[in-house]
Amino acid sequence: MTWLTVKEAAERLRVSPGLVYKWCEVGELAHSRFGRSGCRGTIRIDAAILDEFATEQSKPAVKATKPLAVASGGSRFTQLNPKRLNKRTVPTSFSSVG
Repeated sequence: MTWLTVKEAAERLRVSPGLVYKWCEVGELAHSRFGRSGCRGTIRIDAAILDEFATEQSKPAVKATKPLAVASGGSRFTQLNPKRLNKRTVPTSFSSVG
């Protein structure tokens, strides 16, 4: 079993150490803490677990089953009201400037 520091794990994954700390904090990345009782300790990550984590992270996201519907005009924004878009609203607190 080979233990890696957070910095070594970050270099291996090509991410920042802060992101590795975040993954450890939220429980996404299994880790161990070494140190005296009552102290926070030093985080160490098993190299085999890190490799497994990297493999899981590199899997492609689930693809959408069908593409988004696009209106015949080529735009997905079919519910916009052109009359409303042409109005310029000014908040009452700013309407009378000085």
